[in-house]
Amino acid sequence: PSLVGGSRSNRVDDQGCVIAGGGDDISPNLIYDSFNSFIGSGRANVITGYSPGAVIVGGFDNYIGYDSQNGFIGGGYINRLEYGGDWCVIAGGIQNSIGTNSAYASIGGGANNRIGNDAIWTVISGGSLNQINTGVIGSVVCGGFSNVNGAAYAFLGGGYGNTLGSSSN
Repeated sequence: PSLVGGSRSNRVDDQGCVIAGGGDDISPNLIYDSFNSFIGSGRANVITGYSPGAVIVGGFDNYIGYDSQNGFIGGGYINRLEYGGDWCVIAGGIQNSIGTNSAYASIGGGANNRIGNDAIWTVISGGSLNQINTGVIGSVVCGGFSNVNGAAYAFLGGGYGNTLGSSSN
């Protein structure tokens, strides 16, 4: 069985799931085909197909995509964990995203940070408008503003407008 609290519009269609609260008639919280998943509260948060063990603690309009097993979004606004984001974390912030098939990636917080597709074992600690490019493996951006890490196994400490490797995504 599953447990659905909060708005009468909140929906779960799999076993062992919990929506503890939140939602409303216009912006319900939803869990689709993702057994043992959890949404704490907030509004318009969605966990989609075959993402078992996925968690959205709260916030507004956060999304964990298909086949993102054990994906985690702590809260915030319009954060996205796309398809195939196994064991990924977005702790919070605004409009942060982890791209398709970027397993084991994490974004600590901040705003408008992006980890590209197929960028596994990567980290953006925080800041704003920072990016790790598509296909980059094992790289880090610690923070700052508008930094791009396009090199594998590379560390970018922060600052403003710095680029490692290719700047195109």
